[in-house]
Amino acid sequence: MDKSKEKEEQSIMDKSMRSVFVGNIPYEATEEKLKDIFSEVGPVLSFKLVFDRETGKPKGYGFCEYKDQETALSAMRNLNGYEIGGRSLRVDNACTEKSRMEMQALMQGPQNNPTEARNMLLQNPHAYPRDPRLAGNQFNSDPRMRSNDPRTQPKMPPQMPPGMPSMAQARTIQGIPSGASDQEKEDSNSLQGTSKQKTFEYKLRKMKFELFLLVLLCLLKFHVDCKWGPVREDWFASDTANEIETRRPQRYMADPPDHTKLIPMARYTLHNADWASIATVSVQPAIVGFPFSNVKSIADGYIANSTGIPYFYMSPLDFTAKDLAVKEGTPEYTFAKGGLFERHPAMANFPPDHDWFVAKLKIAQIAMVDYFGGAKYISVKDYLAYNYTEIDTTLSGIKH
Repeated sequence: MDKSKEKEEQSIMDKSMRSVFVGNIPYEATEEKLKDIFSEVGPVLSFKLVFDRETGKPKGYGFCEYKDQETALSAMRNLNGYEIGGRSLRVDNACTEKSRMEMQALMQGPQNNPTEARNMLLQNPHAYPRDPRLAGNQFNSDPRMRSNDPRTQPKMPPQMPPGMPSMAQARTIQGIPSGASDQEKEDSNSLQGTSKQKTFEYKLRKMKFELFLLVLLCLLKFHVDCKWGPVREDWFASDTANEIETRRPQRYMADPPDHTKLIPMARYTLHNADWASIATVSVQPAIVGFPFSNVKSIADGYIANSTGIPYFYMSPLDFTAKDLAVKEGTPEYTFAKGGLFERHPAMANFPPDHDWFVAKLKIAQIAMVDYFGGAKYISVKDYLAYNYTEIDTTLSGIKH
């Protein structure tokens, strides 16, 4: 008896030396397909997948037996990491204690595959010993073992309510195949735990970054308000004042006169204009005779006192009109500067080191272009003699 056991163990050991363990096998892979793959390194004597005894589904690993140990070593070197069904096969030594036990179970016959075992039992019910626990079962054909006693009846698995997944389905939903081994189940749980931990850490880092960005923006806004707030308020106040002063004549100005009356229309246009374009010819040596134009702020006097003469506030740095300066200290200079500052209050804040002066346009000819028919010329004498201040700026009518 001992010799028989020793012989069996020696046979298992010899077989394990010629075999390799194959793990991480896709569940849809068949023994025939795997046998073809492992035949690439040498003739395969057998390839056995290991099945779960309860479900009859593959566990995801098996054993491949070769004719000699050299071929098995070649398979471990060349087929480890082989891609099949989106998985990399793990080919390793089959000489471990656990592998030998699995191979011994495989050598015992169809008990490893429940489906095959049931089919063989149905075909030859007297070839295998009966289990008293199968009393009343369709596989036990002995009527003496049948019983109607509920205590001897096999226990059926509990029925799940409609719409509820079974245990196998629940395991599949969790990402754990029903036929997975214990080690693979632990690996799957570990991967799920690691994934959840990484997701939590990512969300935490993202929240910290967003909080840091929010604090940084608040500090930046505080710094800008402290440093530039007063300046912005001055700008706003200046712009507001300029807006009020420059827009006041337009808000209360009368309707324009009849366009056929050229002199009133010319005075009306100039007095209500805040800006004008000055066109001239350059006297600079490099561009003598070249025409150019600049846009300038203008005023023809105070809002309530129009003269019809355009005045400008200019700097010597501007080459537009150096020869049009009004002599400083004269009544005309004071009048023109007051009219410009009333219409454009921002001029009071111009940089003083630019040597600003008041310029006056000397009128030699006046041409009016309105509607169609070309330019119409106006007498300068009649233009200056027209008393525009008689226009009522609070009403929409014109006094003549």
